[in-house]
Amino acid sequence: MSVNKGVSELLVDFIYELKYDDLPQEVILQAKKCLLDYLGTTLYGATTPTADKIRNFSLKFDDKPKITAIGNHQKTELFKAALANGISSHVLELDDGERYARVHPGTSIISALLPLIEKENIGGKELVTGIVSGYEVALRMGRAIQPSHRNRGFHGTATCGTLGAAVAAAKVLGLSREEMLYSLGIAGTSASGLLQFLEDGSEIKQYHPGKAALCGLLSAYLAQSGLTAPNNILEGKRAFFQATSDEYNVSECTNSLGKKFAILDVYFKLYASCRHCHAPIEATLNLRSQSKIANQEIEKIEVSTYKSAVDGHDNPIPQSEVGAKMSLPFSVAVAWKKGWAGPEEFTPVYFNNPEILSLAQKVEVKEDPSLTQLVPAKRPAIVRIFSQDGHKFEERVDLPKGEPENPVTEKELKEKFRSLASISKSKEEIENIINIVETAEERIGEIFSFID
Repeated sequence: MSVNKGVSELLVDFIYELKYDDLPQEVILQAKKCLLDYLGTTLYGATTPTADKIRNFSLKFDDKPKITAIGNHQKTELFKAALANGISSHVLELDDGERYARVHPGTSIISALLPLIEKENIGGKELVTGIVSGYEVALRMGRAIQPSHRNRGFHGTATCGTLGAAVAAAKVLGLSREEMLYSLGIAGTSASGLLQFLEDGSEIKQYHPGKAALCGLLSAYLAQSGLTAPNNILEGKRAFFQATSDEYNVSECTNSLGKKFAILDVYFKLYASCRHCHAPIEATLNLRSQSKIANQEIEKIEVSTYKSAVDGHDNPIPQSEVGAKMSLPFSVAVAWKKGWAGPEEFTPVYFNNPEILSLAQKVEVKEDPSLTQLVPAKRPAIVRIFSQDGHKFEERVDLPKGEPENPVTEKELKEKFRSLASISKSKEEIENIINIVETAEERIGEIFSFID
């Protein structure tokens, strides 16, 4: 790699040269875990009212549908399949993520790649390599520009996800080095997505990874068709870093490139809410199992946590499923009341429940500067429950379950998949999907018979 090249070219050079045979076994296995986790969240997400709206949209334009949109039960067109997949995979708030980058990579990258490999009849080794490549780009971009990117109002999943999806698609399509660089350039000018949904809980949040998957595919196919783009879309003076952040660290894009793969740093979720709510949820569930306090005996619940978990998440009376999943007070209240915080616990029957809402209004959320200083190395929360008779119960969680330092087991990940997929698939179909993912190199083409 030439020292005269900018970071955009250096990153593309690495991805262009990357081969399946270069990947360590742990990286290959991690890519398959990400794929299985993605499929479970998407199959369940495809049954939601939000997914129905996208199906209605798609029906307006499908002239010659040939491609599988996961859980759609009918074929659609390539780009609309990517859009639908991205939306369905994010609607539950159970998709993978990475805390340093503040990006949910799978929901944009895998959403783009599955329709692509079906259309082009591409094999499983290429899919695995594409997943690893897309995660590498999206997560390195996120690390380079966070937290300034989020502080300026950008949603990293929408922006960095577009870049990752484009390079992943270019990799799987076998584009030339120049075409891959153009794909990144086109994606860079397409990358967008704002955090305004935190104010009202609207469904635009789910649109973001769908848009990222769609734009990623468009970028790769446009580059393949000859459309040119800047070769310094990341680092140029009017380019991605300058436009979307006040402070950024370009070295994050190339540090340890090829020595440490970014996909190994993703977390897998157990709770169907914003990741900022997970440490409080886990602490609450731990306290619930340790103490026997009735709801009516609770005087108040204090949640001390870091700044990002407070900003935009302290709404005790959510008005929508998105709002409930973003609400730290509601997440704590429903976890205490139900003993879990899965997809069901964030549906209207619960965020309209007077008893849960009453408890949510007893939850006081505040920033603890000492905890903020620990971010992003940790995402801590301290939950204190005060009873009316003067007792106090306290629990601290620094890294919720699913982080690389506090991982879910392979068994837990499969149990999560089976639970989510069972909403629309039989036990036999579920085990077939698991087996296909585990042997994706030889059998990935069979997956589309089971995920439609």
